[in-house]
Amino acid sequence: MKSMTTAAEGETTSLPLVGQQTLVIENDARGNLLRILDPHGQVTLSVEVTEEGGPVLRFENGLQVRTEGHLNFEAQGVAIRGRDEVRIESGADVHIHAAGNLNLMGNGDVELQGEQVQIN
Repeated sequence: MKSMTTAAEGETTSLPLVGQQTLVIENDARGNLLRILDPHGQVTLSVEVTEEGGPVLRFENGLQVRTEGHLNFEAQGVAIRGRDEVRIESGADVHIHAAGNLNLMGNGDVELQGEQVQIN
């Protein structure tokens, strides 16, 4: 791997990418900001790197992940928040297992529908 020097604070570096895209790296007192720009100069991906924690990825126009195999996430904790809605769908069964408590809460109606609903 090629060795690179650390960029000075306030310095911006631009590198051309395939498809007339551009990688822009900005350095400031908080850390680094890496942005990929499309051919029209619109940001498609941002990565913020700071000393406080891991990198933050921002996908400006949404993100779709598709795989033919399994997709697994593992972490100490996982939080998913949708500003407008959260939807989980499956073409087959859905399994939710909690080693501790399972809390379901809604500020509106809570519906449970099924051919057979078994409790306990």
